[in-house]
Amino acid sequence: MKNSNIKKYRKKPIVVEAVRWDGREETYQQLLKRWKTDRVVRIGENNSLFIHTPEGVMEAKVGDFVIRGIKGEIYPCKPDIFKETYEEVGDEIFEWCPSCGKYTYHVRTADNIIRCKECGHGQWY
Repeated sequence: MKNSNIKKYRKKPIVVEAVRWDGREETYQQLLKRWKTDRVVRIGENNSLFIHTPEGVMEAKVGDFVIRGIKGEIYPCKPDIFKETYEEVGDEIFEWCPSCGKYTYHVRTADNIIRCKECGHGQWY
């Protein structure tokens, strides 16, 4: 089909914070303190979290992930979806690599160099 308006798109790589909900009071308090939010309410005998999201109230059960998005929004995510969508980045940085000519993941080395994970190019910081 020529001149189609339908195009392919790739989701931009973003970094989010997340915690696997374990039903513990300590985890709940850490979540509230770190994310400074009143949008998460813990209720129920099953230790579920009820989260106020732009789409309405959503439930995070024990074992689900609770994610804070790039705009500060908080929402639950089932473990299988989380595993398919996210990977732990640790101290990785997503930035422009002049050697590759594109945005790539970089990691800080012990001698304080930010090194591209694709080509190895490094810069002192």
